[in-house]
Amino acid sequence: MPLNNALESWRAQDDERAARTAFEGRWRLPHTVRTLFAVGAFVMTALAVSR
Repeated sequence: MPLNNALESWRAQDDERAARTAFEGRWRLPHTVRTLFAVGAFVMTALAVSR
């Protein structure tokens, strides 16, 4: 896994701030979209069950 290897190399260099910045920048949008879809699915399920 390229990202895992990159994170491990940053850990070896003791540069956690750079690792966190690089990791968050690449993964924040997909995780936000996934969270919004999960909340939407939960709301729709709750509405369907309550009727």
